[in-house]
Amino acid sequence: MKTTQRKLKRKRISTRIKETLFRSRFFDLQRLNLSIGKRTAVFYRVKSSNSVVILPILDDGKVILERQYRPAIGRYLYEIPAGHMDEGESPINTARRELEEETGYRAAKLKPLFSAYPSPGIRTEFSSFYVASGLRKTSTHMDADEVIEIRKIKLSRLVDMIRKNSIIDAKTIAAVLFYISFAEKSPQANSTGFKQRKFSF
Repeated sequence: MKTTQRKLKRKRISTRIKETLFRSRFFDLQRLNLSIGKRTAVFYRVKSSNSVVILPILDDGKVILERQYRPAIGRYLYEIPAGHMDEGESPINTARRELEEETGYRAAKLKPLFSAYPSPGIRTEFSSFYVASGLRKTSTHMDADEVIEIRKIKLSRLVDMIRKNSIIDAKTIAAVLFYISFAEKSPQANSTGFKQRKFSF
């Protein structure tokens, strides 16, 4: 039986900002007019500043983990350090600043890990992930709304916490699993003492 394949034409898509409903330091809530071919729709997006996420690894191989209270959901979460970029600030400088502000550690080296859109269905935010090493203790400079406790945990223990659903912060899960899947094979990553093994889920 002869089959035929039909090529799907890409529809012309355009967006236009109708109005900004709300403005804040890190994001604007915008109403957009969306045109998809002959169809039109109204779409709402959060125009957000970009962000960074840092996986800080001490000389002994332990990871600096935060236990942070999140007012939006009314509970504490285990997370690695992260934060939004100020206007005109580069991702790597933001990573240096946020790491020291939240954990009280300064990094001698920041190595790019990967980049991703954390929530492209509604936010414009783009996140850059880094591995921080050569950490030196300084002091914290937390924002007024931040409640953070610092933990130092082995990388293998972090993986167990993810597997047991004790860590439910998406950026932390992504950073740790990306690191052990790809970057962990490097000599720097091997200094963590983490041994690759099969996990049963």
